[in-house]
Amino acid sequence: MGTDGSESSYRAVDRAATVARDPADRAWGLGVAPVETVAVEGEPVDALSETVKERGIDLLVVSNRGLNSLAGRLLGSVTATISHKAACDVLLVHTTGKGAAGS
Repeated sequence: MGTDGSESSYRAVDRAATVARDPADRAWGLGVAPVETVAVEGEPVDALSETVKERGIDLLVVSNRGLNSLAGRLLGSVTATISHKAACDVLLVHTTGKGAAGS
């Protein structure tokens, strides 16, 4: 999950880590390889791409947040760009709009 350095983005990262821990623990209990949470700084697409390569990551999980914004359509969103650039599978999780958990 990328951040823009704002307090709200750091709260979102904390929440995402909390939400991810329980399913990761359950998956590990079922014999799935351990899930690793990594925090890095940098431009989101570059930081994510580099982390995937450096750590040999098998699956990158990203949210759909920002895909429908005007800026996202004009400039390209992190999600859209990383889905093409990542050297691993990318799982898109709906966190906004129709199909989001809790909506």
